[in-house]
Amino acid sequence: MRRTCASLLIAVALPAALSAQEPPRLPPAGEPAGARRAELEARLYERFLERATQELGLAAATRERLGDVIKETAESRRELAREGLEVRRSLVAALRDPASPDTTFRQLLGRLDELRERELRIWRRERSRLAEFLSPRQQAEFMGLRARFNDRLLEFRNRRRPPRGAVWPRNGPPRLDPRVPRP
Repeated sequence: MRRTCASLLIAVALPAALSAQEPPRLPPAGEPAGARRAELEARLYERFLERATQELGLAAATRERLGDVIKETAESRRELAREGLEVRRSLVAALRDPASPDTTFRQLLGRLDELRERELRIWRRERSRLAEFLSPRQQAEFMGLRARFNDRLLEFRNRRRPPRGAVWPRNGPPRLDPRVPRP
């Protein structure tokens, strides 16, 4: 029972970095969501890289290497976030269904363990690459910069996200859809 509770706690507390990278739920009206999102991501990435360059005091060549490492791990992190979201949703659905068998929970908790292990492998691979050209102090500063950046992204997303069950009318703020049940 304790192991199940601990695993459930891990499931609910997946890192903010992962949550901050999940795709937005509602695209802006009048624009293709993919194009707008790609443009915004490129601008945010460029600003983050510029700030990291300044705060870490990096030369141009080192900045390029840092950018390469970030790009290398970005897709792995996004995929991990997508899979984590799927598993968390499945876990919530299973918890809501009193008839869900223990085998379902074992399987979902096992998938969460696998995701954590993959997350750790990604982190170690990235740290190893960063150690090739950043001092230990710079690595720690970079990790802090990225954590703050991801926290800000999460805050921004949560400010912009409408409440559960809300609909976006063409004009005006989101409003609650009376057809959607709320917990």
